[in-house]
Amino acid sequence: MQFLVRLVLVLLAAFAILVTVAMRNEEGTFYALLIPLSVFTLILLTNPMPVVLDQNGIRQQRWLLREKEIAWKDIASIAWGSRTGTTYVCSKHGDAKIRFSAFLVGRARFKQEIRSHVPGVDIFEDD
Repeated sequence: MQFLVRLVLVLLAAFAILVTVAMRNEEGTFYALLIPLSVFTLILLTNPMPVVLDQNGIRQQRWLLREKEIAWKDIASIAWGSRTGTTYVCSKHGDAKIRFSAFLVGRARFKQEIRSHVPGVDIFEDD
């Protein structure tokens, strides 16, 4: 799946370059670039970001922003999105919410690690 996503991104970038070259030769407007660049951006934004569990807590990388991090002692609850299948980890402070996408591998292991590190946490789930 990752190979296919990366292939589509490379092809979109190549298409955007081709459109740019064609527009410069034909003296056209740059509005035609909006379609491939917007699709490219949307694919990058919807691509699930990896979640890392270590002895300090849970971390998730984000595009262009700093990592989200929740220490084990700061986890308030775990919620499950019934429509998306995403698992949400909520902080006691309300500032960080980590999303474990349904498209990531190891959801059962993810919940098991949370239960072992934070035994008193509320886990709201549908499965």
